[in-house]
Amino acid sequence: MRFLVKNPHTDQKPLFFVVLAGVNEEKPDACMHKKILSAFLRLAVSAACVAGISYVMRDKLQDAVVTLRHGVAWQWFIAAGITFLAAQILLTQRLLVLLRAHQIRMSLSKGLVLNFCGLFFNLFLPSAVGGDIAKGVMIAKCTGKSMGATTSIIQDRLVGFIAMLVLAGAALLISGGLDDGTILKALPVGVAVAAALIFFLFHKPFARNFKWLLHLAPSTKIKVLLHDLYHAMHEYKNHKMILFQALLLSWGGQLCLVLLYYLVAGSLATWNDPKFYLLAVPASCFISMLPSIGGVGVREAGILFFLSKIMPGEKALAISFLVGLLIYGFSLIGGIIYILQGSLKQDRLGSGGGVL
Repeated sequence: MRFLVKNPHTDQKPLFFVVLAGVNEEKPDACMHKKILSAFLRLAVSAACVAGISYVMRDKLQDAVVTLRHGVAWQWFIAAGITFLAAQILLTQRLLVLLRAHQIRMSLSKGLVLNFCGLFFNLFLPSAVGGDIAKGVMIAKCTGKSMGATTSIIQDRLVGFIAMLVLAGAALLISGGLDDGTILKALPVGVAVAAALIFFLFHKPFARNFKWLLHLAPSTKIKVLLHDLYHAMHEYKNHKMILFQALLLSWGGQLCLVLLYYLVAGSLATWNDPKFYLLAVPASCFISMLPSIGGVGVREAGILFFLSKIMPGEKALAISFLVGLLIYGFSLIGGIIYILQGSLKQDRLGSGGGVL
């Protein structure tokens, strides 16, 4: 597969592989045990959520199927699919902007190939962030810049998380009482976590208070890698314009996802107040990050939890199915791209700049 061909300009291994190798060298049996336990946990969470949805909505399943068979306005569903694609373009551009801080430049077309392959790997890697791990490995393999790839992927998630909190907070201010208190109670926790992460990454005196955490690393190799990773993340402090552009792209992409839910609901002739989706969609995206198999089950549970507050259960169930159809459909397209194209070609690499 061309994607995983090693960059001829370097023999540096991707940071993800080095960390895993370090763990395996220290305690191979314990590592295998943890992997099996982790996989079982993700599968159990997904299965429990799917079973819970099936049980709670058992009286609504037949009505939901009837709604899907006869009540979908497909022109609005197609519009939702186009909106999903627009969101992926904006979120892809966000990662490309963050990569520039490490002199890694990539065309939008190559970035979209990378993004769709990440969607595909999300189907069976941990929670909704498994695709990020795959993208990080792929970028590192192609550019030889393991640390740059890793820090960009982490920063991409962090920027998205902060943008999501800001969006949810702004929605609360204009919601006019749409929230029953659930999001209002959870939002301060998210803000506190985000503030602590920002302060930790960009204020070294504060971070030194947690230096003892390095002693928990299973090997000296991993300890050094984590130390270098922190300093690479801290360097984003000197790229404020890049971070600002990434935030703007995050808000654009997340607003597209909000519009997606609104259009899918509209395809079922359910045109609710769009401000509610500004509250519910970020919360559902956050829930989908819980340990699971590609977010299966937990994402649907989050959608149902919020949408059932403003519409009949069968409509909420039908919407969750249609949104899942879009997500898994585009993810399978990513799999086809990965199989047919492999991904980024090595012959377009710059000798020193990692230009793709």
